[in-house]
Amino acid sequence: MENKKKPKMNFGVFFRVVKMLYRYFPRLVPLTAFLILFSAAVSSIPSLFMQRVFAIVEEWTPTGDWAAASGEIIPKVALLGSLYLLSIISVVANS
Repeated sequence: MENKKKPKMNFGVFFRVVKMLYRYFPRLVPLTAFLILFSAAVSSIPSLFMQRVFAIVEEWTPTGDWAAASGEIIPKVALLGSLYLLSIISVVANS
């Protein structure tokens, strides 16, 4: 078998394309970049919320006082839901 090397990426071409896009769409390129980064950040957050909710459930499982546990869980779930809504809005605005 032949030893095939991967071609190296030429970042100069990438930056020229970005510059060209920025020249033709000066407002849209930064907005699109922001929406892509925002969507990526928001989609990585749910695992942190799930860990916190699981910790609260483990804390209240021995006592069985789910009314008190819901007081701690509901604000976290509401914040998570709002972040999901923002993520959906950013994906729709991006496309």
